[in-house]
Amino acid sequence: MRTPNILSLMIGLVGLSSLAAARPLPENQPTPILAADILSLREKAVAVNTFAVTLDNNDAVTWNVDTLGNKIASFSSLLRETDPHFSNVDVLSSADQLLIKGQIDNFVHSTIDFLQSLRARVKYFNSGAANSIAGLLVDMRDPLKRFDQHLADAAPEAMNSLRHGDAEQKGFVRDVSVEVDYAINEYINRGKFA
Repeated sequence: MRTPNILSLMIGLVGLSSLAAARPLPENQPTPILAADILSLREKAVAVNTFAVTLDNNDAVTWNVDTLGNKIASFSSLLRETDPHFSNVDVLSSADQLLIKGQIDNFVHSTIDFLQSLRARVKYFNSGAANSIAGLLVDMRDPLKRFDQHLADAAPEAMNSLRHGDAEQKGFVRDVSVEVDYAINEYINRGKFA
């Protein structure tokens, strides 16, 4: 007589455990990162760095405004695509983090060099071109700042390893945002007073 009751109890427990397993994760539970995400993150880090090096290795003076605009727009798009992947930086393996940090390091230095080079050549642009460049840099500024925030939030240790020893420096990625803001002001002023 007892066997059916025990059997029913066991079946019931199995059913409850299945329901528990099927419940969604709590909202504060981090989303698991997939191998494909890690691969994509590696690829994005390399792509962003490669693009910045490409910018750095070309003399801004030789580019017309359309070419420059296309490059900055592509750069902004690439950063936007990278955004969600970098929010998972903290769960990567140490080897992956090392590779990505190296790419970020190169990317930021190259981008700063490019912006400084472009800013130094602002006299070669007329007022209309200067305003166009300012608009393009505004488009570039927001994804750069989000990129910076992702690293600060998701991987504080990785972020700290990218900081200069100089206390006045806020961090490599943040330096790029500062350079973008400075360049925007330069081009807007050039546009107004040329």
